[in-house]
Amino acid sequence: LRKRFLADIYAPDASVPQSAHGFPALVWMHGGALTFNDKRADNNPNIGTRLADHGVVTAMINYRYATQVAFPGFALDALTALAWLRDQARPRFGLSLDLNRLFLGGHSAGAYIAGVAGFDEKLHREVGLQPGQPAGLVLISGQLSTHFTISGQLGHTGRRVDEMAPIYLMHKNAPPTLFMVAAHDMELREQENHYASEVLRTLGGKHVEYHRIFNRDHGSVFSNMDRSEEHTSELQSPCNLVCRLLLEK
Repeated sequence: LRKRFLADIYAPDASVPQSAHGFPALVWMHGGALTFNDKRADNNPNIGTRLADHGVVTAMINYRYATQVAFPGFALDALTALAWLRDQARPRFGLSLDLNRLFLGGHSAGAYIAGVAGFDEKLHREVGLQPGQPAGLVLISGQLSTHFTISGQLGHTGRRVDEMAPIYLMHKNAPPTLFMVAAHDMELREQENHYASEVLRTLGGKHVEYHRIFNRDHGSVFSNMDRSEEHTSELQSPCNLVCRLLLEK
């Protein structure tokens, strides 16, 4: 089971400039229905390298599956990883991090985890994060209602919004959030993310972005994120949209 908690760290090389406050950092959760895949799935290594080239320290992590831990255990894993990276980046890896730019993100089930972890402030306190940590969320094709795996474990069918849904946990002081979906995503995934972005705006969210990526499906919206030949309506690549949030906050 210990292998589930390993992380791969992608760091900028010496040629990448850093601010006086250090590099921003992103803890990333993979997709896989909360039941499969790991930190090296779905082109994660190449994307970690691409983000590092842009000056973002990126930790691709494993987390406990829904079959191994009850809700919100996997969200606590994500936040624990963020606190660990904050505390260990310098002594263990010699990396200087900007403590005001520590982010969470994920794709699909990983975005669900990032949403739960990012929006629930009680969990932040539980792992010793400070106000403003995480500094923002990157949610790519996430299920923002209660995840179907969790609902199924509880004997429910159909789409539900309850206390285990990221959209239920949103509030006006939520971290800046980037929602990204594919034009050919899973059924209702685009509508759900657009609705969630509007809810967060209505609640008074400080910084909310929603982007629909053309010519991508549920998998390729993330696995091809490091490719720039396809663009959003704002003519920016998916990777650049993520980096803009992380580097310009």
